[in-house]
Amino acid sequence: MSIHLEQNLIQLCIEGNTAAQMQLYCKYAKTMFNTSLRIVKNKELAEDIMQDGFIVAFQKLKNFRAEASFKTWLSRIIINKSIDYIKKNKKVQFLDFELQDEIEELDSDNEEVYTVETVLEQLHFLPEKFRLVIELYYLDEFSHEEIANELQISYENSRILLHRAKMKLKQMLMNQIENV
Repeated sequence: MSIHLEQNLIQLCIEGNTAAQMQLYCKYAKTMFNTSLRIVKNKELAEDIMQDGFIVAFQKLKNFRAEASFKTWLSRIIINKSIDYIKKNKKVQFLDFELQDEIEELDSDNEEVYTVETVLEQLHFLPEKFRLVIELYYLDEFSHEEIANELQISYENSRILLHRAKMKLKQMLMNQIENV
């Protein structure tokens, strides 16, 4: 879908055209569902969050200024709703996402290669903020400024949290290898 066609669809959505809304929904539903699922780790909940996110997006579409792509704008709505759910429920969620076949060294001095299963096994033990920072930075490709805005922390705190999260994960992985 070209940018021009998407802009036309957005304008039609603003005017209340349900067919245009359905087209945008069909284009982005799977991606937004997966975005939420990575955060909340519950299919039914991710589906609800995704649906609510689209409702909010269509209601606030007049505020969309196209400074970022529609997909990025919609993703932020879904991520915010997912993070809000976690904050409200204070549950430690298991971070499940697609990774490369192997996660290469976490530290340039480390020659170990960790399999996806090994990393996923340990990720759910990370404190919530560590897990969220890793997800936002590596999966959603947010900058530290964007992470700071999303989590309402400083830019420096975002960098520190990411560093600490990687160090904690590395320590956990090394401990697991030693215990095997």
